Amino acid sequence: MLSSTLSGQCYLILSHFAPGKGAPPEPMEGYVFDGEQHAIVLDGEVELQLGDERIILRKGDSFSYPSMIAHRFRNRTEAPATMVWAMSPVRISW
Repeated sequence: MLSSTLSGQCYLILSHFAPGKGAPPEPMEGYVFDGEQHAIVLDGEVELQLGDERIILRKGDSFSYPSMIAHRFRNRTEAPATMVWAMSPVRISW
C-alpha cells in the first residue's frame, strides 16, 4: 500500500504480477463491487478482462473504470509486471 492513511475516500496500491500470474485464462466471472479503479502500468504487460472485452495494457498505459463492471487481471507473459492503482472507496480486507 502506498497511501499514508486510510481515512480518505481513496487509496493507492503498488501491485506486482509475477510471470503467468493472475486470473486463469478460462472464462469466469470477474470481481464486482461498488466504487472505481484507476491504474497505470509501470513495467511489463497485463491483460485486463473488463466485462466481455479483453484489453492488453503495456508500460505507460493507464485505465479507469467503475468497479461494478466485472473485471480481472493476469500477466500472460514471462516477465514481471508492476502497476500503481488508485481505488475508491477504501475497502481493505486483509
